[in-house]
Amino acid sequence: MSSKTVWVGGGLVLAIAAVGYMSYHDNSAGKDAAGTIMEAKRAISEGNSTNPTSTTGSTDDRSADRSGDKSADKSADKSADRSADRSADRSADRSADRSADRSADRSADRSADRSADRSADRSADRSADRSADRSADRSADRSADRSADRSADRSADRSADRSADRSTDRSTDRSTDKSTDRSTDK
Repeated sequence: MSSKTVWVGGGLVLAIAAVGYMSYHDNSAGKDAAGTIMEAKRAISEGNSTNPTSTTGSTDDRSADRSGDKSADKSADKSADRSADRSADRSADRSADRSADRSADRSADRSADRSADRSADRSADRSADRSADRSADRSADRSADRSADRSADRSADRSADRSADRSTDRSTDRSTDKSTDRSTDK
């Protein structure tokens, strides 16, 4: 597993945890502020513990606590929502960027590999074709050369044989003629 995958997974887990944390704390603050009975009991118990004799002051404190709690809760909710949204957006953006980068890298690598493979295949094919052509040409050239040599040799042999035969025939004819002439002269 690559370290990039671990980082992406960790970021997603962190974003989900942040959203879950914020939604849990958001709901608990809403539960305290939503009911007037719960609020009143808390205000009474707080008011009794700080000043048991003064009930008028505690009423004023309760309304101040309620409005302060509500505005603080709203502010905290907004802040938590913004933080969760930003965290989720950042995590999603990073994940998308990494995914796009990986996809682009893989695509470029595959394209380069294919191009190199095709080029090597073409080069090998051309080399094999040239080698085969040269071999065929050499074979044909050698065969033609041998045929021409044989033909020339045969022609030369025949010509020499004819010439020798003619010369022998002439010589024989002359010799016979001389012999015949000598015998007739005697």
